[in-house]
Amino acid sequence: MDPADSSTSSRPWTESDAVDLWKKHADTGGADKDRMVTVCTWLLGFAVAVVGLAFAQGVQSTLVSGKAALTILASLGFGLSIVSFFAALIYGGYANRNWATADEIARHYKWDVLYPDHEPWTDQQKRCPERRLGKWARRLSKPRDTYSQLAPIFIVYLVL
Repeated sequence: MDPADSSTSSRPWTESDAVDLWKKHADTGGADKDRMVTVCTWLLGFAVAVVGLAFAQGVQSTLVSGKAALTILASLGFGLSIVSFFAALIYGGYANRNWATADEIARHYKWDVLYPDHEPWTDQQKRCPERRLGKWARRLSKPRDTYSQLAPIFIVYLVL
């Protein structure tokens, strides 16, 4: 959809409208990432607590044998880990969709500094001796193809 095409709406977008839409999609992608970290941290924390309790303390139950109770708790912990995996994957998809829309708006309006492949460091800065952690951090934070790649934080939570 061409934002400037008046046939798709009652009026064409102004550049101010486009800025607001760009902000909305960029912010929503970031909020999806933040929400994924919160949700998955809680899910994984609870999964670890359940499994840790089951293995550290053993399980005493009058309804089922200790072995059956241990299996149930371990299965619950494993199930929570699977739910966390899918939550990270789904939130990654939501974030990528919003970031891709923001990128599309930036390209349409030729806002070079907002392109995902915009390089904020000068050639002189890049030639300076770099500390390894800073260089590694920049490499991890480089823009990703939102169609085929996830940001590293999503991959970390998928693995966890």
